[in-house]
Amino acid sequence: MKIEAGIKKSLLIFFSFLVSCVLLISFLVIPMVKKTYEQKDLLEEAKLTLKRDQKNIEKYKQDLKYLNQNFFLSEGLVINEDNRVKLIENLEKIAVDENLGMEIEMYSSSVVNQKKKGEEDKTDKTLLKLSLIGEYKDFLVFLYKLQNFKYVVNVDKLTIENFDKSRIKNMKEGSSLENLPEIEGNIIVSFN
Repeated sequence: MKIEAGIKKSLLIFFSFLVSCVLLISFLVIPMVKKTYEQKDLLEEAKLTLKRDQKNIEKYKQDLKYLNQNFFLSEGLVINEDNRVKLIENLEKIAVDENLGMEIEMYSSSVVNQKKKGEEDKTDKTLLKLSLIGEYKDFLVFLYKLQNFKYVVNVDKLTIENFDKSRIKNMKEGSSLENLPEIEGNIIVSFN
C-alpha cells in the first residue's frame, strides 16, 4: 500500500502540475501572445500607412513645385480681399467692351452652413448685383464671358426684362427716345 500511496501522491502532484501548467498557459501565455500579435499587426499597418503617406508627400511636393512654377494658372481662381478690385475692374471692362451700361452694388451676408449634429459654420458671402442696360445680344455675350470668366463666381440670380413703354413713361422728360436700350438685366453673383 505504501507503493500505491506513493504512486497516488506522484499522480496527484503530476496532475496538479499539469493543471497548473494548463491554467498558466490559458490565462497568461495565450493572452500575452495574442497581445503581441495584435501589436505586431498594428505596427505593420502603421508601416504601410507611413510608406503610403511618404509616397503622397513626394507627390504633393511635386504638385507644389509645379504650382509654384506656374502660379499664373491658379492666380485669381479664388476671390479674396486682394483681388476683389481687379474682379470689379474686369467686369466693368467686359461691360464696356459689349456696349452695356453697368452699375455694381456690393452686399455681404453671413451664411450658416450646417455640419454634423448641431455644429454650425458661419461664413461671409460677398454678393455683387450687376445691373446691366443694353441690347439683348450684348447681354448674352456678357453672360457667356461671365461663364468663362477667369475668376470663380456663382450666378445666384438672373433677371432680364424688356425696356417697355411703361418704363418709357417713367423716364424724365427730355430724354431721347432714340437711344433707349432693348433690355435691362440684373445678375447677382457670389463668391467666398
